[in-house]
Amino acid sequence: SQPEIFNHNIETVRELTPRVRHKATYERTLSILGYAKKKRKNPKMLVKSGIMVGLGETQLQVEQTIKDLADIKCDIITIGQYLQANQNKLLVKAFIHPTEFEAYATYGYAHGIKHMYCGPFVRSSYNANL
Repeated sequence: SQPEIFNHNIETVRELTPRVRHKATYERTLSILGYAKKKRKNPKMLVKSGIMVGLGETQLQVEQTIKDLADIKCDIITIGQYLQANQNKLLVKAFIHPTEFEAYATYGYAHGIKHMYCGPFVRSSYNANL
C-alpha cells in the first residue's frame, strides 16, 4: 500500500509513556515513524503523529517530544487536550490554555514541522476528511 499519510500516535511525552501507554514505548513509536519516513515508496507520503496534553506533562517535555518528532522528519503533529473518556480512564491533570497550544505550534514550525494542528478540540483525526 502507498498511503498519502502514515499515522502512528506517540500519545504523550517520554516520561508519561509507561503510565499512559501500557504496551507501546516512546522509542519504538519514534522508530516506527522514522522507518516509515525513510522506507516510503511514495515520496509525497506524509508522516503524522499526535500528542494529548493535560496528563501532567510539562511544557519542556512537550517541546522535547516535538523536537524528537522533528528529528525523525515527522511532517504533521496534532496536539489536543486529553479528556477522560470514562471513570476508568486516567484523570485530567490540567486544562491547557489556547495560548499554550499556539506556543507549541510555533515551536513545531520553528523545528521544521510542516503542519501543526494544536488546540483544545484537536484530535488525531483532525482534518481527516481533507
